[in-house]
Amino acid sequence: MTIITKVEELRARLIKILSDEPPTLFAGAGISAHAGLRVWRDYLLALAKELRPYERDLANAMVNRTKKGLLAEAADLFKGSTEIPVGVQRRQLAAQLKTSAYDPSKLTPLVSLPFEAIVTTNYDRCLLDAWAKYHRKAPYCV
Repeated sequence: MTIITKVEELRARLIKILSDEPPTLFAGAGISAHAGLRVWRDYLLALAKELRPYERDLANAMVNRTKKGLLAEAADLFKGSTEIPVGVQRRQLAAQLKTSAYDPSKLTPLVSLPFEAIVTTNYDRCLLDAWAKYHRKAPYCV
C-alpha cells in the first residue's frame, strides 16, 4: 500500500487515475460546507431563530423537525408562517445564506482536476465561483 503525504503527489495521482476516461463529479452539500457556507440544518435553525419573535410555537416546531432530519418539513413551516411579514421572510431567506466564512478558493484543488462535468443540486454558486477563478473563464452551465 502506498501512503501519499504531499498534496501535489495526491493531485498527480488523481489526475492519472481520472485521465483515462473523463469522469463527472457529483457534488453534494459537503462541498458548500467546505467553502464556508451553512449546511441545511444550520440554515433552517437560523431561520427558526428569526421566526421566533413572530411565531414562537412554529419556530419551536421548525427546530424539532430540523433536529429529526425532517428538513423539507421545517422549511415548509417557515414558508407557511402567516405572522412574519413577507418582506422580512424573504430577506431572511437570503440573509441566512450569507456568511463571512465563504471562500470558494478552498475548492480549487477539486475544480483543478480534469472532470468532464460537475453535477450538483446545491443552492449556491461556490463550485461555479471556484471553477471560474481557477480556469479564468465562466463555466458552461446547464
